[in-house]
Amino acid sequence: MKRRDFLKAVSFGGGASPFLASFAAAAETGPVPTKFKITQVKSVRLKLVQQLGTMEQISSYPPLRYTTNIGGGSFTEIHTDQGVIGIGPGVDAQTITRANQILVGADPFDMNDHAFRLYSGQRRGGGSIELALWDLIGKATGQPLYKLWGGAVAGAQTQPGRNTVMPYASQWTVGSPDDRAREAARIKAQGYKAMKLKLGLATVKQDVALMEAARKVLGDDFILMCDANKAGPYGIGWPAYPWNLERAVETARGLAPLNLTWLEEPLPRFDYDQLAELNKMRLVPLAGGENNVGIDEFLTILQKGCFDWLQPEVLAVGPTMIRTIAGLAAAYDVKIVPHGGSGGVCWLGLMHLICSLPNAPMQEIIHEPPAGDSNALWSIFTDPPVLREGYYTLPDGPGLGLTIRPDLILPD
Repeated sequence: MKRRDFLKAVSFGGGASPFLASFAAAAETGPVPTKFKITQVKSVRLKLVQQLGTMEQISSYPPLRYTTNIGGGSFTEIHTDQGVIGIGPGVDAQTITRANQILVGADPFDMNDHAFRLYSGQRRGGGSIELALWDLIGKATGQPLYKLWGGAVAGAQTQPGRNTVMPYASQWTVGSPDDRAREAARIKAQGYKAMKLKLGLATVKQDVALMEAARKVLGDDFILMCDANKAGPYGIGWPAYPWNLERAVETARGLAPLNLTWLEEPLPRFDYDQLAELNKMRLVPLAGGENNVGIDEFLTILQKGCFDWLQPEVLAVGPTMIRTIAGLAAAYDVKIVPHGGSGGVCWLGLMHLICSLPNAPMQEIIHEPPAGDSNALWSIFTDPPVLREGYYTLPDGPGLGLTIRPDLILPD
């Protein structure tokens, strides 16, 4: 069955403006309107306050670069005739145009239709628009998103409460063993309970050595993962050191004594049979899927037994599709850690989504200070999440639950 036909057959289960403090508060003065109509989808620019620096990933060729800013960029607003506004991650102009074509004049509560059309029409940006729709619905009903998605659930052993999420500090660069040991010590001292390092050096010995150095510093009880980033595609020439099955097996054998939670993307994403072969060896649990799209691809991954952890990208497939994928994964006893390709609003949406899924125990946060400090990406909010004893607590405000700082919003 073709992906498009399969999607049609599968049921989708599943701020920003100063004048809009909270629809729940506004609702105290009168009844909640029963009908809403979307009037506009727009991009809102943020003032750039400070550039913290650029990190370079030498395991790619040419090197990939990641720049962290305080402010800057944009977010998305969806307006309605009732004055309720939903916010989502920033998208490009083409996605805004497409979203207006799909949504203007529509009822935002027709989410099954919107989710399918946004996904099939605009893959990467569609998930951002869908997050804004959900925020709008949360504000219209006065409920936080995790409540709309079924309420918080008791997670795995990594979660102490029903409204908390454990983030893992995800590293962007690849360094020497001594460098990674220092980085691991800093992350642990900052209160994190989980961390993921990048692999991708020239030899197996080098990759294993940096993970051994990190494990020695972190201790046996700390949750530790690694990412080979071999799924691609990320452009011409990437990665600098491609892996085949032999290299992946040799690396997994070297990592086996380190009690890692997973080895991520050890092979290209469509090498399903070789991924399954590697996973059957049970050397290290495997993770992947951030570049996969479509229920058919994730179903193939599950049926073949490629991964122990699935990582669908929320900006690519959207929350509704991720909830469907999570249900499929649960049937195969596979955990899910949704991927978020941008910070701020995207990460906030993932917090709600993860807390509503029983098989989603952790959240990735890019955090490699000083240049890659996650607190800079959270700082666009008036009351940003704070890491306390290794966990974030979900905001209880309607929708996403947080508001963009008015002082950062640039005029049209």
